[in-house]
This record gives sequence, C-alpha cells and structure tokens, in this order.
Amino acid sequence: MKMAEAEIICEATKQVVKRVNASLDKAKTAFKNDPEEWIENGVSKDLGPNIGSYAAFYTSLGVQDQAGLHQLFKKNFKNVEVQERYEELLEVEDDWNSFLDSADTALSAGLLPPLKEGELITDKIVLNTVGGAEVDLHELSEGATYLHLILLRHFA
Repeated sequence: MKMAEAEIICEATKQVVKRVNASLDKAKTAFKNDPEEWIENGVSKDLGPNIGSYAAFYTSLGVQDQAGLHQLFKKNFKNVEVQERYEELLEVEDDWNSFLDSADTALSAGLLPPLKEGELITDKIVLNTVGGAEVDLHELSEGATYLHLILLRHFA
C-alpha cells in the first residue's frame, strides 16, 4: 500500500527533526564544557552531518530548496499532523539559530564590536591566521593602499 503524501511529509520531517535535535544536544553540551575546543574541533563533527540530513530530507520529499519545502507543507497543511510536524521543524531551526547566535555572543565577549559597512578599521586589531599565528592588522596593511581580507567561517 502506497503512503499518502501527508504521511511521507510527516515521517521525513519527524526523522530530520530527531537528527538535528540530537546533534544540537551534543553540540550544546560540548560547547558548554569547552567553547574554544568545540569551535576548533567540534563544529564540523557535531553539526556537519545535518547537511546530509537535510539533503536526504529534501530528496525524500522531492523538493529542491526551502521554497519548494514550504510549498509542499502549504499544500498539505489541512492535515493536523503535517501542521504539528511543520511546527516541530520550525522549532528545531529556531533552536539551531539561537544556539549559534549564543555561541557567537559568548565567543566574541570582550572583543571589538563588529564593523558595519563603510566603517574604518583601527590598526590595533590582532588577527588570528589559519596557522594559528597572530598578526597585527597594521603590519599587514603597512604601505598598502587597499587590503583585502577573507573571513573563513564554517558552522556546518
């Protein structure tokens, strides 16, 4: 017997929410125990597998992107269980965003405030390089008219 579309949506959503919640719980615990260690070595391990979980989720539902996912939920929203699963998905995504925001806030406490477009950088900023060395921004920009920096940030 073939499953109805609403049942497929509910089961796939239930599974992705379960996986994301489990990885978030693991990440939160590791971050609480040692934030710097988690950023250096745990982000990819704890949160990275969610990329595959979402890819499998989208594939199982036959959608290509978030807009397609929303359309699919909208089409089936008369089903009460679809509504409940959609709320669970929104909750876990909000939890994900809140966790990363709090991690950013905790790790940037005491640092200079973020720059806004058009603001000038003071030359008293110390940068951590990929190799772990600290370099003064003034040293990098000495004699240069322009300095292009690339920020590498990986949270998945």
